[in-house]
Amino acid sequence: MFEGADEASANARIEFRPLPAQPTVRDSVAFLAAFTGLMEGLVRADHPVADLSWERARENFYEAARNGLDAETTWIAADGTQTTDTDRLYDDLFRHARSGLTACGFGAPDARAVLRPLRERVRRRTTPASWKRDRLREHAEAGTPLEGAVLAVKRAYMNRQSETLVTGLFTDWPGV
Repeated sequence: MFEGADEASANARIEFRPLPAQPTVRDSVAFLAAFTGLMEGLVRADHPVADLSWERARENFYEAARNGLDAETTWIAADGTQTTDTDRLYDDLFRHARSGLTACGFGAPDARAVLRPLRERVRRRTTPASWKRDRLREHAEAGTPLEGAVLAVKRAYMNRQSETLVTGLFTDWPGV
């Protein structure tokens, strides 16, 4: 959460909510690997994202919270140019995450493999939250009352999760 009108009065509280929100163990590991790789890779590369203004970082945060992978955010690419191109942003993020993981001792094929679940989500522009929203929308269009729709989606999510929890991936689910 970003508090404060500007950098001087800023207060950033970091809550790493992606982990408990993941439907499978492999998806959770992918998030941990991406986070670890980015913390190492961005610093090692002296990435210019540190030059992103506090106001823009705050706007990006809330835009991403509202719109997930469809968020319109501004990123400073490795070459120092600003971009709103989502594909360019994610290419830069994954490149630095992979670089950070290899710097921590992962082999390049292992680094690519552990990040693959997130890359695939980005490619498909889907997340567990969007999967749930899509299922709720389907139920609403079919005339299912809200309470029944929420219960049906939760049941479907739990069934998919039980089938894929340990060895599967979210992107293995039908409709993803």
